[in-house]
Amino acid sequence: MSLLLASLAWKPDLKPSAKLVLLFLAGRAGDDGCCSPTIEVITKAVGVSSATIYTALDTLEKAGLIERQLRRADSNVYRLHLTEVPRV
Repeated sequence: MSLLLASLAWKPDLKPSAKLVLLFLAGRAGDDGCCSPTIEVITKAVGVSSATIYTALDTLEKAGLIERQLRRADSNVYRLHLTEVPRV
């Protein structure tokens, strides 16, 4: 877990579901800013529907806070971009 990413994840002004997903990803990311949990894992951890997770991920990606890269059919690699936090 990167403490820097975890602390930066609190800064963006986001809807609660997007903030929770970002905080979860930051908590799972290494110092390289990457993690690769499945949607199912994120859904269970955050406690919202998978549809809400997909919407939150779209929001985070459009805001430039994350980048998704297909890893397998059931998971992505998420790269967090939190050094300069854009306003959403």
